[in-house]
Amino acid sequence: MRKWFRKWGFQSKLLFIFLTMILTPVILLSFFEFYYSKKMLADKTNDYLKNLAAVTLSKIDSTVSDIENVAFYINGNNTIQASLKAEKQVVGNRVAYYELHSDIRQILASYVLLRQEINAICIHSESGREYTYTKTRNGPSLDITRYIRDEKQYWAVDKNHIVLMKKLYAFPTQSLLGYIALDVNAKSLYDIIADIDLTKSGRIFLVNEEGRILATESETLSGELLDEPYRNFLGENEAFYNNVRVGNTYYSVYNSGAISNGWYMVLAIPRDYYMRDITKLKNVIIPITLTTAFLTALLSILVSRGITRPIRFLSGAMENFGQGNFDINCQVDSEDEIGRLSHTFNQMVMDMNSLVNTVYEQKVMKQEAQMKSLQMQINPHFLYNTLDTINWMARIRHVDEIGDMVAALSNMMRYSLEKKSFVRLGEEVKSLKDYIAIQNYRYRDKMVAEIEIDESLMSLYIPRLLIQPILENAIVHGIEEKLDKGHILVAARREDEDLYIQIMDDGVGMTEETMSHILREDYSMKKSGHTSIGVVNVNRRIQMIYGKDYGLLVQSVLGAGTKITIHIPAREEEQEEVKKDEKGPER
Repeated sequence: MRKWFRKWGFQSKLLFIFLTMILTPVILLSFFEFYYSKKMLADKTNDYLKNLAAVTLSKIDSTVSDIENVAFYINGNNTIQASLKAEKQVVGNRVAYYELHSDIRQILASYVLLRQEINAICIHSESGREYTYTKTRNGPSLDITRYIRDEKQYWAVDKNHIVLMKKLYAFPTQSLLGYIALDVNAKSLYDIIADIDLTKSGRIFLVNEEGRILATESETLSGELLDEPYRNFLGENEAFYNNVRVGNTYYSVYNSGAISNGWYMVLAIPRDYYMRDITKLKNVIIPITLTTAFLTALLSILVSRGITRPIRFLSGAMENFGQGNFDINCQVDSEDEIGRLSHTFNQMVMDMNSLVNTVYEQKVMKQEAQMKSLQMQINPHFLYNTLDTINWMARIRHVDEIGDMVAALSNMMRYSLEKKSFVRLGEEVKSLKDYIAIQNYRYRDKMVAEIEIDESLMSLYIPRLLIQPILENAIVHGIEEKLDKGHILVAARREDEDLYIQIMDDGVGMTEETMSHILREDYSMKKSGHTSIGVVNVNRRIQMIYGKDYGLLVQSVLGAGTKITIHIPAREEEQEEVKKDEKGPER
């Protein structure tokens, strides 16, 4: 990816960055807006189903409790208890049995007529006799024997009936007296469900634990088994949501969980119903996103072209310049960074033209200087031979002081004219001794100069003519201006990878102002003589070679003397540039 990106042009990179930075947030925002709107609407639908089911189940549970209470009250009725207990005693006595039957039916009638949810009540005694009261004579008859089970109380459902079955017990012996069946009016349950506002395509089911429908929007389905996709959720005590497919339709389904008698309420809404708002939102978001993407791409192309246009001009100018066209000029249309860069390029081309001409002229002058240099190469040898002749003439005439001075001067000239940039400290010390010897003849008893450097340091490499300018400065500005005899000490020490060379004198010293400015080139140029300039040059040479961490340290007290410390790296091997210098000029 990185290699692929590097091969792109600058305009392509800008276009990619613009589109990525703008379109990515737009697409992400559109996606998350759609996702969260969908989730929020689904949650809202689920909450609606939950609240709707809670209200409806509360009414149904209340109705169920009322019906179960009727069975409980009938079981505890004194007349019912006495009549069922006396049933065996009136066998064969038709008058007594008729009165007993009439008493029981009268009590059953009072409950049937009082509660509109109950169609009929039937008591099946232990002896097999039945006592029934029903509101309608045209409806299906209630065959209580079909529902008898060995359970204290349960609800039974079939195609025509919703029946509450309950055992009747004698008080206080709790012996079985028979069974009571309450045939529930299914319409009372339909009326409760009918109050639910659940779209035309929504489904509502009140079912028992077996999945048989107790009530729904269609009365013809009563007693039928619930469709299998819905029935798979039954048996759970806790309410939950799920999505199911029934035929070709997907539904969002809410299962209420079992109520007290084991019934469930299942509510289902087609997913397309509540997704229609999401579809509308999607139909708005997608065109807006596509329009934004198109406008962003168009704007990015225009902006990237505008930004890269001067860069293309500059790149073309540079290619022409690289092919040798030094008369090229880049058009400058702006004052931004690219405009300033183009202006700088034009200036560079002008400077390059000037530099080429200057180099050509210098090359001609260098050739002329080389010719003159060849003509004058004999001059140093002539001077060395002349000084050597003076030396021997002085010694023949027993003027040894002149001979020593001439020999020292000849050695210094040879040392100063060497091509090497770096020498061993021992070589520098040897030249210093020649310099001190000459100065001793000049100042006689005016000064004493000593060199105390350990022999182990003599093999270290230092820049040539590093110490002499500092020593000369100590003599001229320190000792020469002193009234009495002065002393100079040259010492050196090594600390880890650093070399410190100190030139100390007990001369006149200097003021703090002079000491703080002595290494400044503009200050030293104002001073008379060349020795202070030499100190600045030494400091500048050191920092050019070794960096700003190295150089000279000047310490002085007015009237007491001066100490200048040279700080350079301790190098035991010759530098690369030394070897280059020793090769001489390239030809």
